[in-house]
Amino acid sequence: MKSTHRLKAVWLALFCLVTGMAVPALASEEPVVVVEGGGWGHGIGMSQYGAYGQALEGASGEEIVGHYYSGSSTAQIVDQVGSEHFVIADPTPLWVGMLTNKSRVKFEAVGGSLTACHNGSGGCSFPVSPGENWAFVTLGDETCQLTKDGEAVSSPGECQGQVRGMTPGGAHIVLPALDAGRDEFARGKLMIRTPDQGTRLHASLQLNLEQYLYGLAEVPFSWHPEALRAQALAGRSYATWRLISRGPVADFDNDRKATCWCHMYATTADQSYSGWANEAATGASNWKSAVDSTAGKVITHPDASQANVVAAFYSSSTGGRTENNEDMWGGSAVSYLRSQPDPWSQKPEVNNPFGVWEFPFTEQALSDAYGVDSVHGLEVIDRFASGTPKTVHIYVRSDGTNQTIVTSGPGMYTTLGLRGRNVGKFDYGAISGIVGDFTGDGKADIANVTPFNQTWWVGKATSNSFKESVWLNQGANVGLAYSVSGDFNGDGFADFVGYQASSGKVLFGESTGSRFKLDTWANHAVPESWGPLLVGDFSGDGIDDLAEYDSNQERWRVYRLAAGSVVKEFWYDFSVNNPNWGSFAVGDVDGNGFDDILTTDANTGDVIALLSDGSEFSPSSWQTLPNDGDWQYVAAADFDGDDIDDLAAYDPAASTWWVVPGRAGTTGGSPKAWFTYTKPNQNFVDQVVGDFNSDGKADIVAYLAPGGRLKVLKSNGQGFSRSTWGQVGAKRFITEIHAGDVNGDGTTDVIAWDNTRRRWWVALADGNGFAVAKWGKLLR
Repeated sequence: MKSTHRLKAVWLALFCLVTGMAVPALASEEPVVVVEGGGWGHGIGMSQYGAYGQALEGASGEEIVGHYYSGSSTAQIVDQVGSEHFVIADPTPLWVGMLTNKSRVKFEAVGGSLTACHNGSGGCSFPVSPGENWAFVTLGDETCQLTKDGEAVSSPGECQGQVRGMTPGGAHIVLPALDAGRDEFARGKLMIRTPDQGTRLHASLQLNLEQYLYGLAEVPFSWHPEALRAQALAGRSYATWRLISRGPVADFDNDRKATCWCHMYATTADQSYSGWANEAATGASNWKSAVDSTAGKVITHPDASQANVVAAFYSSSTGGRTENNEDMWGGSAVSYLRSQPDPWSQKPEVNNPFGVWEFPFTEQALSDAYGVDSVHGLEVIDRFASGTPKTVHIYVRSDGTNQTIVTSGPGMYTTLGLRGRNVGKFDYGAISGIVGDFTGDGKADIANVTPFNQTWWVGKATSNSFKESVWLNQGANVGLAYSVSGDFNGDGFADFVGYQASSGKVLFGESTGSRFKLDTWANHAVPESWGPLLVGDFSGDGIDDLAEYDSNQERWRVYRLAAGSVVKEFWYDFSVNNPNWGSFAVGDVDGNGFDDILTTDANTGDVIALLSDGSEFSPSSWQTLPNDGDWQYVAAADFDGDDIDDLAAYDPAASTWWVVPGRAGTTGGSPKAWFTYTKPNQNFVDQVVGDFNSDGKADIVAYLAPGGRLKVLKSNGQGFSRSTWGQVGAKRFITEIHAGDVNGDGTTDVIAWDNTRRRWWVALADGNGFAVAKWGKLLR
């Protein structure tokens, strides 16, 4: 019987030729790795989309904030700080930073006249009319002055000023330096200060807390009223916490004055404040109602340090659970900022555009981000309670050596500029592996290539896992259309051969037992269509050869190594085109010691055998299958135990396996239906051949989705009997299976690739069933 790793490589190549699936893991023209995750923002405290989802289910604003801020309640500010506290006693205690570090602060009036003030130079005696262009300007000599339409209107003086007179129904101020739509304000006063005797200017709006909330632009006004109330409670609590922690303006220290001369910024660095644009927007009355219905109310917790008012951090959404504050930002744990369930932000009814997201990266972009020559892959090592990555390994090549960069999940978020912290996985696209004894220890290993930079990895089979290491870094410009494995030089190590469609090269990866050495076996003209690559001992010397089919010119070429050099020979040319060929299989079906090639005619059911005599192929009409089948799968192996390979062919339309017995001569035995599935149209992901019970007869294993069952068709020499030997898992996304003896006990096992969790599973056969276990997580 032929080795099971060879059978699988042949079967996979043939199936992919028919279906158009690439073999194995191949680089695209624009190779990328896709980082997949969920949520937007830091994930600490309230999830805004989660709050919306809870409101849709009937939760009140108070119940919503009580969920996200563990152990909290709500209370009036005055009850927390007392009526004499500056937050209550000062009618406009809050300074919101609008502009920082400017040499001039430009402003205009709309809807009516304003009044400009210059401390120490005219006081508040400068009317600002609509249509005029005003500015408060530094002069560079520790003095400032007001200008109108470019002309000075005040004498040089102290670098303190203000603009006042804004009312919602009257005059507004416009700050042209801000983005349009966020530059008009109808409340408070504009306060201008310098932190360094006139070389820089800061401008802040001095506001009442409730006035400030009217201009807060954090969530859509169309959301459920209770979601808006939750946002009002969180927004007011955050502003109050900032206000109390930084104290009255008169007590600002030099650092605070140098930063912005404000309690908080008008941006998402604190909260998004857009002023009049928010108050005048469609639906703004809904938001104003939410502010008014919660007036003066804040979220409190007995452990909160600022008069028990919580630091009410919030973000757009999470990947399904909020974060512990110390996990994302370090420092001590805050009792009310604990990781909480947030399934609502993922629900379809909230229409969260970033509930789930994908970030594609080219290999070059990743390399640039980490400042290395190339990136082999990324792996999440462990996760926080929320599921967000805690430790991430970045496998790179830098300064000519393979290295591992160890970073935190939040660090990766910052470096790559991701939307949210909760990264679920790194998707390199569906990969395909090849199986072979690459290390020469008698066990089947798994080899696959990183699609975006064509780095070959080999997973060496140990007692209970695949131990992965880099065996070859081809470079991102070497994309293989498909590849196969075999021991092409007879040294006991499985090698690989791949076809590079972009250049027409046939590349040979020779195994040394610990790495691959790359060589070029052929350079085809790019327009030629070569494929598939088939592996077999066509010359009968006990060493694997490669057969390659040119579909344009209908000819077969065989590659074999002799005395260390590759010999390339055309073994058969067809006289006429035959466009109806289906799948191919390799096996010694006539028992003469030379592997042959078999295929089917999809229209007639004819089985064509290219019988080898060690130096060429001779065509033979081997047998005829029912002509109403489409013969999607074919494979050659010794199914009846007579030491001659047979042909098995599957007709998915009839859900039937047929077997054509092999025998000496130029004609196969009579075809016979060996098994028919009782349920038609079985959803098979893949099917593999091997001797899974060590009785000398080849069997078939099929992976059935979505149930995840491994169905065994066990041969008795005259037919197949079916049974379920194991289950890889209904929820796992298995995209391929392979056959090979991974533990060296002489019995064929099954290797399955879980593309969702990026790991290999192995089903160890004991003759009566499979013991399924995880054998390795892909390091890329």
